[in-house]
Amino acid sequence: MSNVVPMPLSNIDQQLAEIRSMVDALIFMQEEADAGKLVSLHDATVAMLYIINEKVGVASGSCGALHRREYRTTGR
Repeated sequence: MSNVVPMPLSNIDQQLAEIRSMVDALIFMQEEADAGKLVSLHDATVAMLYIINEKVGVASGSCGALHRREYRTTGR
């Protein structure tokens, strides 16, 4: 797999949109679940948090690509 990010801004936008949707789903799950069901939601919540963490890393990589591109074009 290549480290080249051809469209870093689009990738950041996509990752942020997906993260926002997942956070909304987590909030909904926690607000709507009965007290007895919260324990059973634990595994799903942890899995979604791992996915969100991965998406933050992908978006961060795209930010790095933008910074590298800016440095190559401006030297700053």
